[in-house]
Amino acid sequence: MDEGFATYFGGAQRYYCLESSTQMALYGFQTLEVCFENKDELGVLIEEIVNFKNVFFGNFIKYLIDFHGSEYALHALKTNKTNDELDLLIDLHMLPDETFNDFVF
Repeated sequence: MDEGFATYFGGAQRYYCLESSTQMALYGFQTLEVCFENKDELGVLIEEIVNFKNVFFGNFIKYLIDFHGSEYALHALKTNKTNDELDLLIDLHMLPDETFNDFVF
C-alpha cells in the first residue's frame, strides 16, 4: 500500500506517471497472455513483471480515492499492514460475481 500511494502520487517505472505505467503493464500482460484468476498467482507475477505490484496498488489507491475519498484511502493505508489484511480489503471491493482477473483489469 505504501508503494501504491507513492506510485499514485509520484509515478512508477522511472518517472512514468501512473497512467503510462499502467499502459505499459497492460501491454506486458497482453503480450505474455497473463491471467489473474486467483490471488495465489499474484506472487509469481510480481517476480516476473517489473513494478507490477506498484502499478496494481497505485491503481487500487486511485480506485479507493475515486470511489471512497482520500480519507478512506489513508485509513486503508494505516490499518492494512499484513498480506491477510490486504487480501480482505481487496475482497471487500470485489463484486460477488467478479473474478480477480476482472478486478485487476
